[in-house]
Amino acid sequence: MPEANGFELFNSVNKEFFEVVFTTAYAQYVEKAIKEIGCFGYLLKPFEQQKLRLIFERYSQKADQSKHLKFINGSQNKRTMVHLNDVIFCKAENNYCELHLKNSKYLLSKTLGSLEKRLPKNMFKRVHRSYIVNLNYINHFNKLKNELHLNHENELLENEIPVSAKYKEEIVNLFL
Repeated sequence: MPEANGFELFNSVNKEFFEVVFTTAYAQYVEKAIKEIGCFGYLLKPFEQQKLRLIFERYSQKADQSKHLKFINGSQNKRTMVHLNDVIFCKAENNYCELHLKNSKYLLSKTLGSLEKRLPKNMFKRVHRSYIVNLNYINHFNKLKNELHLNHENELLENEIPVSAKYKEEIVNLFL
């Protein structure tokens, strides 16, 4: 690369939504790439198909693990794992957080802010100081009322989620 080397390029991009595997003919950079930079993998050219397959398998395992949210269910005193696709929205309740799923609800002894850090940003969006919503359940945004309307089949759950002025512009941009 004429303008930058792989490490400079790696440091200049937002790696929040993807993993990076270095492919190069230079073995001297392996340690820096993995230990210092934190790339997902490193393949030396010419690379063997088996090594490439191992990286794909490792990524597949990581992707499967990131599709779930794990927490301790205090009311039943056991560890619980829920699929992220089942989470419709999260609501703050003082120093607790309600996790609203398709067919159930959990009360977590965590703040909404700490839960937000554990949720994938490409799937969940903070829309109010008291709400985080799963983007897959948004039906439409009512600009006049500053409300998101959710599309879910649970009649016991709220369908309208308030959007505060702080997050309104981000939500409007989702619909452009």
